[in-house]
Amino acid sequence: MNVNIKNYFHDISEEHKIQIRQIYNNPFSTFEYFETFFDGKQFNLITIHDEGKLVHLIVFYINEHDKEAYILNRLFYLDTKYLHLLANLIFSDFQNVKKISLKHLLNPFNRNENINLVCNPYDENYIIPLPISVSDYLLKLSPNMRQQSKRRVNNLKKAFLNYDFRVYEKEEIPDKVIKQIIKMNHSRMSNKNIISGINEDYEKNILNFVSNYGFVTVLEINNLIVAGLITYKIGDHYFMQTISSDPDFDKYSVGHTCLFLTIQRCIELEGKQFHLLWGNNFYKKRFLAQRVQLYSTTLFRTPIIQIKHYLINIILPKLTSKSFIKSMVKKCIKTLDLV
Repeated sequence: MNVNIKNYFHDISEEHKIQIRQIYNNPFSTFEYFETFFDGKQFNLITIHDEGKLVHLIVFYINEHDKEAYILNRLFYLDTKYLHLLANLIFSDFQNVKKISLKHLLNPFNRNENINLVCNPYDENYIIPLPISVSDYLLKLSPNMRQQSKRRVNNLKKAFLNYDFRVYEKEEIPDKVIKQIIKMNHSRMSNKNIISGINEDYEKNILNFVSNYGFVTVLEINNLIVAGLITYKIGDHYFMQTISSDPDFDKYSVGHTCLFLTIQRCIELEGKQFHLLWGNNFYKKRFLAQRVQLYSTTLFRTPIIQIKHYLINIILPKLTSKSFIKSMVKKCIKTLDLV
């Protein structure tokens, strides 16, 4: 195995920024995303070459409080042999780091004697393989889904003379469009007594990031946005950040219709995949999205640190006064098996 691995620490070149986009081909593994959503962090970069070919650029920062190396790359495969090299290098170069975290990996890792790790399912991605034509996509939908979606579009056109479907990309995306979609998201979550995951800071990050890879679609009625998708486009892949709609127009299924028209537009633009990303929602399967399990992995410097993590994060939160002894015995047995 002729593998070369190198730590560039904070010395990240413009060439590296281009290469990482080319290798991973998703917006969540780009420097624009790292610099926007992790502003203020000091980034380190590790490159991995195999037989002279660049196979990985791993970007991470050190959380000094938790003594953790937090890897920022998302939605990618990482071979076990590279994981071992990566862990050894980080633990060697950063003596204060006790653990390494990776999230939204496409492949799991099995525990083995050479490395201390915990790997668990962590979210899922739902991917629609886009055919070469809209007619092909419509034929693949169930008869009920196809007829229902077409009927909803026609009902909107009949009910509102001033009806429009708009597409905005990158620098052309108005801030007010993003803000209105997020406002509708907040309204829908509030109606369900749920706090939206998009707070003020996250909204600012989205506003800054869409100029790089944004692909935003909206339904307008009487010049008012009633549904919209914030999506990122990189190459011929589309990644949905947020979908939302005005609750006052629920009877017209404007959210469903906006997604339906967006997928068709992506097919017309010769897109290959539409990623609906996190969350197990029934509507995704109706649109022909295929579920892809994602994984979270944490690596530990020593078995003792791993056991401490297991006790604090797994055992203690589940303990109750009634089940304390029984649970402690079972969990301790399982923990000993990890060593």
